[in-house]
Amino acid sequence: MKNLVGDKRLPKDAVKIFDGQTEIQSFFSKGIPNIECLAMPIGSPEENMFFGLKMDTFNIKTGQEIYLETEINLDIRVEMVVSVLKAAHLSLFYQLGYEYAYRSSGRFMGALLAEFYEANRNKKKSEIREESLNYFRPYVNMVRPITHITFEADGTASDGHTFLVKSSSGGFWAMMVLVKTPGTMHAVLVPTAETAEDVGTFWNFLSSDQCNLHVNYAAFRKDEQKWEVSTKASPFFWKKKNVHLDPMPSSP
Repeated sequence: MKNLVGDKRLPKDAVKIFDGQTEIQSFFSKGIPNIECLAMPIGSPEENMFFGLKMDTFNIKTGQEIYLETEINLDIRVEMVVSVLKAAHLSLFYQLGYEYAYRSSGRFMGALLAEFYEANRNKKKSEIREESLNYFRPYVNMVRPITHITFEADGTASDGHTFLVKSSSGGFWAMMVLVKTPGTMHAVLVPTAETAEDVGTFWNFLSSDQCNLHVNYAAFRKDEQKWEVSTKASPFFWKKKNVHLDPMPSSP
């Protein structure tokens, strides 16, 4: 708990402490609090900061154990989207090298990330986050967690596994790059379109309610510098309902 509440990367109101179903009021204090509470030092000794819980300390003073639960309320959707997009870009660069950088997919992903960085690199953190919400909102449907894969996968960067998204004409308009995060596998739709029709398909998919894709499994064998693509297309559901970067409703 001490490390959690003292983490300066978290907003001060992000961490809540509960005794059973009851939320315990908490506060930060410069110096030792002068009221009865459970107080713990956080940060460096020079900062002299304490985190306090307004609760009866009788059980603690008599050596009895207490059981508290922590809850973190933090909206990190845009941070997740940006991190996974960047990981997908680097995954393809690692596997394909500079060849990827000159493809339409590499140029698209490189420009998407670089333009935001160049426009915001000198701004304050709070300003950058606000700008990121506006900038990446049209791209939120590029990223999804995957709950089920029929084969063992460690992410495209590690094993080269991907899916190719098939168009009605029989070609492929996007590549589904796999990004492994702790406890979750994410997929990123990276456009591979070389024709105006396929470019339109990509943008229409991002902005529409369409959720059904047809994909072919593919793997890049880096040691042999070649692709292996399955001839069998399988349906893939890409959830879009309630997926957005708009403000979340406040808890009652």
